[in-house]
Amino acid sequence: MLRYYFTLTTVLLFSISKAQINADVKYEYIVFYNYIFQPDKFDSTKKVTEKMMLLSGNDYSHYLSHNRYLSDSTLKAIETEAEKAGTIPSFNMQNRPPRAIINHQVFKMFKTDQYYFHNTIGVQQPCFIANLPTLNWQTTEETKTILGYDCKKATTAFAGRNYIAWYTTAIPITDGPYKFYGLPGLILEISDTENHHTFNALSIEKKDKKIALNKKEGQQVHLFNNEADYNDYINKLKGDPALMFQQNLIQIPPDAMEKVVTKVKEDLKKQNNPIELK
Repeated sequence: MLRYYFTLTTVLLFSISKAQINADVKYEYIVFYNYIFQPDKFDSTKKVTEKMMLLSGNDYSHYLSHNRYLSDSTLKAIETEAEKAGTIPSFNMQNRPPRAIINHQVFKMFKTDQYYFHNTIGVQQPCFIANLPTLNWQTTEETKTILGYDCKKATTAFAGRNYIAWYTTAIPITDGPYKFYGLPGLILEISDTENHHTFNALSIEKKDKKIALNKKEGQQVHLFNNEADYNDYINKLKGDPALMFQQNLIQIPPDAMEKVVTKVKEDLKKQNNPIELK
């Protein structure tokens, strides 16, 4: 299946410019999570695991697949070397990192209480900017230790699911994986009560990281005014998977496209258990 790889910087550049931020983004922590999810709500025997990455600071955070990060970083390095040499970038598909399973990314902007959601479906890159969700957390005094950190339990409801989270005030950043945030400390574990979507912290590194930002847009980037319009577009792509691979640069032969569309439709039937139900 065709893939369209773009740099981590590209995603951030586009999102930041649309949010009218003209400064370097600074992260203070790098957190890795195992994201374990059940794609098919009717088949509890099959779980999928993806290593996710959260670059987090007081003002911003960026959540994405670690494999996506590695792919973007590799591509950026190749482009930089080609630019220095004055040549066309040459991509060796055999040496690229493993393909990401999770292709959406969440960039939280705490100063404006907004987030930027970016997805990759085929070659299309639909995205939108919205207000951060309101999460009404209920905290308790129940505790447990995770990665050597004392953690407290909290519960909330989000997008049709009930969640149990464990957070540590030892890391005073009100953040967590995906769209989760708002507790007085970093979320190290969070799972819905049916264990269909679970995030477990693997490691935490205190490391300042700055990323310089400049606006950059691509032909396949589709920025929608709101999440509803984004969802309408996603449903359109699922209804006609050929649209996922529609572009001007490369045309897929009709027989190959038919095979791709058939495969996508089969896969979509088994992906009926999204993290957000409503």
